[in-house]
Amino acid sequence: MQNGRLVLHVCIIFIFALSSCTERAGTSEEQLRSAPALTREQVLNAPEKFITVGSDRCDFRTLREAVSHAGPEKSEIVLMDTLHTEGGLMIDRDLILYGLRDEKTVLQAAAESEEARDRVLQIEEGATVRITDLTIRHGNAPGPYRSGGGIRNYGVLTLEYCTIRDNRAVYGAGILNDGTLRMDCCTVADNRTLPMTMAERVYATGCTGSGGGVKNQPGALLEMNGCTISGNFSLKKGGGLFVSCESESKLINCTISGNESRQSGGGIHIRGDLEMVHCTVADNSSVRQGGGTYNLGYLDMTGCIIAANTPSDFILGSGGGVYGRGEMGTDEWNLIADGRHESRFNGSPKLGPLTNNGGYTQTHALPRKSPAVDVIPPEEMSVSEDQRGRLRQDRAGDLGAFER
Repeated sequence: MQNGRLVLHVCIIFIFALSSCTERAGTSEEQLRSAPALTREQVLNAPEKFITVGSDRCDFRTLREAVSHAGPEKSEIVLMDTLHTEGGLMIDRDLILYGLRDEKTVLQAAAESEEARDRVLQIEEGATVRITDLTIRHGNAPGPYRSGGGIRNYGVLTLEYCTIRDNRAVYGAGILNDGTLRMDCCTVADNRTLPMTMAERVYATGCTGSGGGVKNQPGALLEMNGCTISGNFSLKKGGGLFVSCESESKLINCTISGNESRQSGGGIHIRGDLEMVHCTVADNSSVRQGGGTYNLGYLDMTGCIIAANTPSDFILGSGGGVYGRGEMGTDEWNLIADGRHESRFNGSPKLGPLTNNGGYTQTHALPRKSPAVDVIPPEEMSVSEDQRGRLRQDRAGDLGAFER
């Protein structure tokens, strides 16, 4: 990474996020699925602590009203409705927003994404917000520059155990991050970019039309731990994730699967700085190059699997300046299946399908005879757990986000 201050910031975020997932994760599927979450009974028994939102004996009927009444003395808001429809919400102050995991709380801008006239929510600059146990869906970003269909973040935002699904925008369809974003144990799925209008083509700047799942804007910080980005679509670049010029991103124990772009970088398109640690990038596709990962920026990569992507798993581009360095920094213990980039391992890792293998997010399992199993010496292991929160082996460890 190039900027010392930003690197320190990202490292602090990483340490906090890793400890957060560790505290809530166990070593068995039962423990992982029953990680502590806020219950309706807990909320109703503590009216002095929580602001409740919903139609049934709650403090407020809308989130907009609840946000306007939140303050330093009472800043924890709970969405009590199982399904709550409210779009265009702006959060301009420090607060925590909870859903109820057992009830699978959904916050949506409209009944269907095609019917929405606004994104779901926007975090304003200066606000520090944490959102836990919510599905955020059916947002459709408004003009003039339609970005961030599910969430547009300008502040400091933490998402925990959330799903960002089925949102629409010209770029950053699921999430547009223009601030600091940390995501723990989240899913970003089935979001799609939209065609640009003539006005957007003429006046917009930057890599518009890119980032089907997540787009990290110039100068922004993104850290994802234990997350899955799947089934997203971009009309341009970065079907799953677009890392913009002069931005910094870090992925730890993440799965990037089944995303598509009409240009390059079906899974990930890199133009800024990205570090990947024990990630799996599989089954993504692009029309041009780098179905899995297309790197025109700066990439550090350790313990990763990039396999089964079309038309190629990994492309290291070239160019000059911040708009196309195409550089590899750390490149250790990686498997790039198609062999087009020199790595320690190649050939098929024999990944299983993307499915629920335990934990909160979907993963690709490794069979016992996979060449990605039991290859990293214990002293070389970068992280102690896999994407599911399961402890990695004290003997030789596995590549990718899943530890067998």
